[in-house]
Amino acid sequence: MPTALVHPGLAQTLDLPDSFDAINDYFYEQGWTDGLPIVPPTAERVANMLGGMAWRQAKEHALLALGRVGLGEVALRNARTLSGGQQQRLALARAWSLKPGVLFLDEPTSSLDPHAKREVEALMADFAAAGMTLVFASHNLGQVKRLATRVVYMEEGRVLADLPVHAFFNGPLGQTSREAELFVKGELG
Repeated sequence: MPTALVHPGLAQTLDLPDSFDAINDYFYEQGWTDGLPIVPPTAERVANMLGGMAWRQAKEHALLALGRVGLGEVALRNARTLSGGQQQRLALARAWSLKPGVLFLDEPTSSLDPHAKREVEALMADFAAAGMTLVFASHNLGQVKRLATRVVYMEEGRVLADLPVHAFFNGPLGQTSREAELFVKGELG
């Protein structure tokens, strides 16, 4: 099953057609030469190429995706100058631009300040409300309560509990998994 996450290093691993040189030239002509702009030529170009879009359409779609996550005003800035929360929203824009049915996220708000966490969580909730399935790993129990509909508790690659959120947090977990019960109580790290 393909995921919607595209790593910026992916551009180096693909054998891209020569026509992409013209795209790179365009960015140089625009003065976007000092670092990686948020809009292609690298990860977005690859992501939208995988989506089967023509360059002009891909650029419009990338800008729409950036607007969707509240980054339209910084679309031409170097991605390295963005805050951690903005970079996470950029990653979500890349994923959203491919319109996946399922989006896998690993600790989507780790190392973010409270404001950035709220922004990312709001986007995750919006994506889910729009029909996208989100599968995410999180040690943040509050986040799980706010965003998840189902909890799958795993340890050492084994599923120890698979329950609706309410049953996981409010039910007798000891019957299902003593480890999960201890984790929810904060007695197991």
